[in-house]
Amino acid sequence: MLPRGVPDGVDAETRRRVQRSFLMVRIVRGGLLLAFLAIAAVAVELRGWPHAVTVVLALAALAQAGALVAGCRRYRSLLGP
Repeated sequence: MLPRGVPDGVDAETRRRVQRSFLMVRIVRGGLLLAFLAIAAVAVELRGWPHAVTVVLALAALAQAGALVAGCRRYRSLLGP
């Protein structure tokens, strides 16, 4: 989970901060991807393309939503008490 450039000798608080910042980037990027998939699904339906394309986009959005929820849970666990 840590980037390759972080040395092993950092204290626990610094490690948690780095993990939180990387998770925040993943959460924002995942949210943008989820929004894009939703817009794409609507556009595909409006264009009259085959429904299989919409189903594939919906499955991808479902998988992305699951990853986004997991990332949010992981972020909350790093906030600590």
